[in-house]
Amino acid sequence: ASGLGWNETTLSTLLSYTSSFLRGLSIGFSPLLHNGSTLVSLLSSCGSTLERLGLHFIDCVDNVVLGELGGVLKELCVLDIRGCGGVSSLSGMMETRFEYGFENEEEDGNHDHDGKKMKKKKKEKKKKKPRHYPSRAQCS
Repeated sequence: ASGLGWNETTLSTLLSYTSSFLRGLSIGFSPLLHNGSTLVSLLSSCGSTLERLGLHFIDCVDNVVLGELGGVLKELCVLDIRGCGGVSSLSGMMETRFEYGFENEEEDGNHDHDGKKMKKKKKEKKKKKPRHYPSRAQCS
């Protein structure tokens, strides 16, 4: 879901219907979102499903808001905070994710929630058959 010009009421309405299955949300360029705590409270309703979040150019998003979001958005993989002038560091968000135990999963997924290295099962590689490309004579 995405759109421009969200306010607390419209965002609350959207999330009340979609929070159990919403995987991506972009609410950037919404000057009517003024309260960071309200924003965190609303977004926490989809904390177990939301993987991608765009908060670009929202004035109330700052280091504190990101720290709080880090604790409620368990599945978050992609975060767009372009134009959020109040953000100077992501360390608060990452520290919160570490405290809650869902911080350190690398892209290749080879760590468990305790940060211990897990062994990947090696897949047997199938031998690829060489491709056959027709010669010029066969195409004519």
